[in-house]
Amino acid sequence: PGPWTIPKVSVYDRGIYTCTANNPAGSDTVTIRLQVVAAPPIILEEKKQHVIENTGQSLRFPCTAKGNPYPDVHWVLFDGTVVKPLQYINGKLFLFPNGTLYIRNIASSDSGNYECIATSSTGSERRVVVLQVKHSDIIPRIAVSSQRLTQMSFGDNLLLNYGNPPPEIMWMLPNGTRLSSGFKTARYFLESNGTLVIYGLSNADSGKYRCAAKNKVGYIEKLIILEVGQKPTIFIHPKGTVKGISGESLFLHCLAGGNPKPNIIWTVPTMYKRNIAFSLSDILKTKGLICL
Repeated sequence: PGPWTIPKVSVYDRGIYTCTANNPAGSDTVTIRLQVVAAPPIILEEKKQHVIENTGQSLRFPCTAKGNPYPDVHWVLFDGTVVKPLQYINGKLFLFPNGTLYIRNIASSDSGNYECIATSSTGSERRVVVLQVKHSDIIPRIAVSSQRLTQMSFGDNLLLNYGNPPPEIMWMLPNGTRLSSGFKTARYFLESNGTLVIYGLSNADSGKYRCAAKNKVGYIEKLIILEVGQKPTIFIHPKGTVKGISGESLFLHCLAGGNPKPNIIWTVPTMYKRNIAFSLSDILKTKGLICL
């Protein structure tokens, strides 16, 4: 005879147990009252976990709880926010009924401690996930709204700000000159954010510009074509009031220069519109000359 063994004791084993010892000389009895209490909840995952992830990832933190009675599970965020099952927080955190916490599109601001708590009438259990979010390496990109610039005029200051975000930026001018960050002369300045500034544009600045950006994970290059124009200038001879003789032909000149070559449009007094009809093509053929 030895000890009475009860494998995996449960509440059904509670009660009074009596042990009696007999021999020829007599007997002895002892009574034992067994009281069985339910065990506190347990969480199957490791009690503390350190997670390091890059920005933009989506994560799942499981929290599988067991117990009798079955425990309730909730999460407490690093800022004190409580997340309960089937609850959506800020459009990015969701707690599934099985205790798994889902976080979408993580950012640096999501770094901190996430605590899972399982509770029942018999006690509680906890696990902590320490999340550290770091910036991931991103291939550089160059934001280009248009590869052709056609409305620049002589004397204007041009800003070619096509480096975004600014890793290592380099520009190549139409004549082959390479400019790196910090380059500065009386005509050119390459800012640290990748913006190329050209002061006092002239026709010689027209041509192909190349912007290149690179970091340790990639390289990208873009071509920008610049056409520097000249504002139209109208050469009128004679200037001022023109006198015409009734019944005779009159020539009105409107000669203009510019780059690119400007179109010429005439506007006539309202009183003549019923009797005078001419098309834009007719005017262009006469190089700005109109005959009334």
